[in-house]
Amino acid sequence: MLTYTFEERGEKPYYQYLYEVLKEDIEEGRLKEGEHLPSKRAFAKQLGLSVMTIASAYEQLLVEGYIYAVEKKGYYVAAVQPYLTEPLHHEHKGKQELFLEANVDELKTLLEVALIQSTGASNRIEGISTGYVRV
Repeated sequence: MLTYTFEERGEKPYYQYLYEVLKEDIEEGRLKEGEHLPSKRAFAKQLGLSVMTIASAYEQLLVEGYIYAVEKKGYYVAAVQPYLTEPLHHEHKGKQELFLEANVDELKTLLEVALIQSTGASNRIEGISTGYVRV
């Protein structure tokens, strides 16, 4: 059962504070990938908040990819890459850049396959690393 106190929220709105503590619990691994989160209604009742407050916090986590929704089943913790959630300090910069470079190469390959499948073209895709796609 998830339990949070709101004594440390200061002047922050409840939904923002709840979003932040849930996000921190996901990033720190206290909430594990695939873990089922309480329904909005049950969580609101448990914490003494409105359903809209819970919905706002969940929506922000959903938009940022920390949780995902399964229709008629609820919300679940998504897989989070630990090194992407760390603050970008100088010593971590290289690791993140390598990860992003690998993803650019993966994206190029996926786009090339999609282009070939959809158009039958065999042109190579160039320019992704500079922010545009040229076919």
